[in-house]
Amino acid sequence: MKNFLILTFSFLLLEGLNGCKQKGNNPETGPVSTYTNLDSVIKVTTDPNIVPPETNPPMAPTTVKFSETKFDFGKIKAGDVVTHTYKFKNTGSMPLKVRHVKPSCSCTTPDWTKEEVPPGGEGFVTAGFNTVGMEGLNLKSITVYLNTIEKTQMLSFSADVLKQ
Repeated sequence: MKNFLILTFSFLLLEGLNGCKQKGNNPETGPVSTYTNLDSVIKVTTDPNIVPPETNPPMAPTTVKFSETKFDFGKIKAGDVVTHTYKFKNTGSMPLKVRHVKPSCSCTTPDWTKEEVPPGGEGFVTAGFNTVGMEGLNLKSITVYLNTIEKTQMLSFSADVLKQ
């Protein structure tokens, strides 16, 4: 795997600098491509039986509309675990994919629609908030990474956590 990553990095670097040229067949290894970078030469076997690890091609951007981006839990007791679900709709013409969801704090546990959402389809992002050890006004956020033109959507919530 390490050699594949080095080779891939070298290929990307070289392709960016000088491109690549097909050089024909090697009787021992099969078809060979030669990539040049100034004084160095790298030969890569293009054997169809050698399959690189699967990669996910970038998805075309789309658009999304969340029904809300802010939520207030109001007054809740310390020690409670509360959740809220933010709903969204794919308003674009391409499939929508939530790539990743990152909470601002370890007290927040996210969940989200894992499969692609077709145009016109709906999905969700849920925030679970654990108030153990919390007190007073809490403002938290979740960054949602999407294949939209904006790339991210910020969701937030607040809660006034009361002492037990």
